[in-house]
Amino acid sequence: MTLTGHRGPVYGCAFSPDGSLLATTGTDRTVRLWGSSTGKNIVTLNGHRGTVYGCAFSPDGRLLVTAGAESTLLCDVSVGEAIMSLPGHTNFTGGCAFSPDSSLLATAGNEGTRLTDAGSGSTVATLPGSAQSCAFSPDGRLLATASTDDTALLWDVSTGAAIATLTGHSSTVMSCAFAPFGLLLATTSTDMTARLWDIIYTP
Repeated sequence: MTLTGHRGPVYGCAFSPDGSLLATTGTDRTVRLWGSSTGKNIVTLNGHRGTVYGCAFSPDGRLLVTAGAESTLLCDVSVGEAIMSLPGHTNFTGGCAFSPDSSLLATAGNEGTRLTDAGSGSTVATLPGSAQSCAFSPDGRLLATASTDDTALLWDVSTGAAIATLTGHSSTVMSCAFAPFGLLLATTSTDMTARLWDIIYTP
């Protein structure tokens, strides 16, 4: 099945938690929601003024965060509309992730990574350092960020404090992901490698 509709390169994609929807983002400034079984474009979300790089559904499936070159939008999936423009980022934002309980969202960009209350849209914490992507641990206690300084950082979500710097890559770290269970973290880099890290954390 081929999904067509974007008028330009397509950058990001994410499935809804139940797998019924696929969100895609691209250079045409739109976010499109597709029926994953039919390939039908159900709704096209507008509101970004530049390329949309990333997107992520909340674990409860109600919300979709879309991260672009100039803004980050929070969308209500049931109505297919943006309900909030999130403050803070004014430049590239690409990586985004929801906490396991859907209460927080993280957005990673050139100006740092922001933790935002998904209900109110207020900034909870600003984590310094240019980042390409971010990921919550399965228990929601930790956030990993993939950094442009060749490292990955680990943060305590409750305090906003950096607790570890993971070194070993020799170039920009582009993405990070936790395994579904435990604290196994994967990172990928432009140094042509992926790394696996066993995280041990006792607050």
